[in-house]
Amino acid sequence: MIPILIIFVLQNEIRLINLLNGLELDSHQRALISELAQTAEDLRDEFESEKEGLESELEPLLEELKRYLLHRKMIPGRLTKSIHKTTEKILHLKVAYERRLDSLTKKVKLLLTPEQYYALERYRPCLIPPPDEARIGQSERPIRIYDLLNRVRSMDSWRYQRVKNKIVSRVVERMMLHKPRWVQIDKDQLQQEMGDLLDEVRGLGDVDFAVKRDGFVDQIKGFLPQPDIKSDHKIVKFLLAPEIVGLLKREYQY
Repeated sequence: MIPILIIFVLQNEIRLINLLNGLELDSHQRALISELAQTAEDLRDEFESEKEGLESELEPLLEELKRYLLHRKMIPGRLTKSIHKTTEKILHLKVAYERRLDSLTKKVKLLLTPEQYYALERYRPCLIPPPDEARIGQSERPIRIYDLLNRVRSMDSWRYQRVKNKIVSRVVERMMLHKPRWVQIDKDQLQQEMGDLLDEVRGLGDVDFAVKRDGFVDQIKGFLPQPDIKSDHKIVKFLLAPEIVGLLKREYQY
């Protein structure tokens, strides 16, 4: 296994362990979830195998379609019919697979207590969990942002004016580094908004800042949209993941 793949596997397993630590599954839940995850893995293998077979049928049809289009020739009716028929088979296969996966998801959901389901809803994957939040995922209270705001407020005016642009640039660069790939951000506008926010933070008295501090934190977090992963998808992604079987049966020790 190449090193980059080893790292990926280890990181994924650590994120799953963090979730399992937070859920505190009992032995009955662990056994049943392990069985359901194994069933899900079997379904995936079956789905991928059948899909691969259909895609191997589709490939020469698409190659033929490509040649007709490149030569600006009339596309034969039998080719159009064959492509539609094969793509529909793939679509039906996918729908059937997702329905069977949904059935497993519902079974997992019924196994979880309300408290566990709530913890799953709040779970955000991370490698090193916060020490004070059940060790289940990224902290709801981003300590670095609080520290940033407190540090900015404690600076002398002359020093703040001197280093403000550097602070803003550093924060924005970090945000750009961690933003989701699909999110388009106007970096200059983000820097302006961040600078204005820090100015506002400095302009408040201690009492007003204490009242509004959490709002400032939420505002900074809101500069970048967070992916909304629904709980059912989290069950499929985490509790029905292939790695869960090994973690629950062999590696993961309670």
